[in-house]
Amino acid sequence: MGSNCRLYNEHRKDSKGLPPKTEKQVIKQCKAVQTMNVKLPATTQNQLGTALPDEDVWSATEQKTLEDAIKKHPASDAERWEKISTDVGTKSKKACIRRFKYLVQMVKNKK
Repeated sequence: MGSNCRLYNEHRKDSKGLPPKTEKQVIKQCKAVQTMNVKLPATTQNQLGTALPDEDVWSATEQKTLEDAIKKHPASDAERWEKISTDVGTKSKKACIRRFKYLVQMVKNKK
């Protein structure tokens, strides 16, 4: 902590002729910075939440497109999942793989 505070104080000396901070002020500032909890405003969080698609919620259309794409692209194709996610259009490669694994598990559970 000491070195960061000292650097902060030295920086202040050169800052537009302002007087250097006292040691107490520097320590207080360093502690405040170290304990800061940065949170996005609720409006920003809401915008982020609505802007990003929920990767694990699938519509019936997306599900059908995924199933068709899995049949269309053979497992031997090195770029299979990229092609499948392109066919689905609304989901990432990772989301398609997660959904496939989920469906496989559902089928296994029914047996």
